Amino acid sequence: MNAALIIAYDLMETNAGGCNLKDPIFSGASADCHYCDRLKTAREKQREQIGGRESERGSYVFGVYDGVTRWLPVMMGTEGCFTGKEIGDFAKRGGADKEFGRDQAKKIGVVSGEKICPWNPGDFRHEVPTLLVKGSRDAVVAGCQAEDFLVNGLKDGRRVLLELRGMGHDLSVSNLYGGLEESPWSKRFAGLLEDFIKLSPNVAKFRADNSVRANLEKLKASDRTNLGTQCGRKS
Repeated sequence: MNAALIIAYDLMETNAGGCNLKDPIFSGASADCHYCDRLKTAREKQREQIGGRESERGSYVFGVYDGVTRWLPVMMGTEGCFTGKEIGDFAKRGGADKEFGRDQAKKIGVVSGEKICPWNPGDFRHEVPTLLVKGSRDAVVAGCQAEDFLVNGLKDGRRVLLELRGMGHDLSVSNLYGGLEESPWSKRFAGLLEDFIKLSPNVAKFRADNSVRANLEKLKASDRTNLGTQCGRKS
């Protein structure tokens, strides 16, 4: 909720000097809600959680050069590989269009002739038994990343892709080990991961195991290993 409040306010902010209760986001709020105080508290809590470890250089520079970050080529309108010179050219463009992206691009050290290519799982294909878990409602994952990694990065017969219906981005089972109350869902999910570790030498056995299938049904999970690169399903 803190993150949502900060994001929503900053997207609609009209007073750069600080919180303004006259901003549209607060138009339906009661005067005694003290949203400016709540916003200040939210920002402080978010900073505490981050712990000062945030790094724009790490986010915007390393991500671009290792090929994982895709925001820059999308803004540049580039597909496939590009050069440092193209980053510089994009950063120098005039006009208000994509201003934020250009401002971030200016912070990236440019080597004009250096070739930068999107990370491709096919370049690092391996045979290690691998379980991919995807949430069908994950708003963070773009495109067919899980399917792309499955098909191009992993060997057939050594890979499994499970999709959990209605699940978002957080598939953590940390509440099993963090002193919090266990839930039936987290127990089943943790059990599923343990089953894969035990049966990973024979992936086909894992997929055919009756107890595994029963667990998948309870978790509302689908085995999509044989569905190729199809994605964007609605569930």
